[in-house]
Amino acid sequence: MSAALLVSLCWEAGQYSEALQILEEMIERYPDEVRSAIRKATLHLHSLDDPEEALIWIGVALERAHRTGFFRREALGDRARILLQLGRGEELSNVLEEIMALQMIKDIPDVGHERDFVDRAPPGLIREDVLARYNQFRPKRPGDTDEPPEYEPPDDID
Repeated sequence: MSAALLVSLCWEAGQYSEALQILEEMIERYPDEVRSAIRKATLHLHSLDDPEEALIWIGVALERAHRTGFFRREALGDRARILLQLGRGEELSNVLEEIMALQMIKDIPDVGHERDFVDRAPPGLIREDVLARYNQFRPKRPGDTDEPPEYEPPDDID
């Protein structure tokens, strides 16, 4: 059984400390792996209601993502979700700027354009100029919800 599957099973069973322990082992064992740190941040945000700790772990994920090139947009999207929950509009606006500025690279895995964090933001939280540019970057589509989307590959690869 893969470690990622074991984490998912523990998470679904509400065995968060076991899931965290497996994630910590994966983070330590595989220093270039991005998604374990993303999952740890997500666990802290959604299941443990600890967005400040989630922010720390998404920082680890982002450092790895920028170093390796893998899942940069995914990690930034999760940072945006954490900042949204914390109500940190200026930082959220800055992250949206980073997402829009990313140059996607062929054969480097990542996600497509996401916007759930924009749609859930209360009016005025995101700087107006950034919001207008993000709405052009990723227009709202029929079927969009305020939940994180299922995986969608990037369509803006150089």
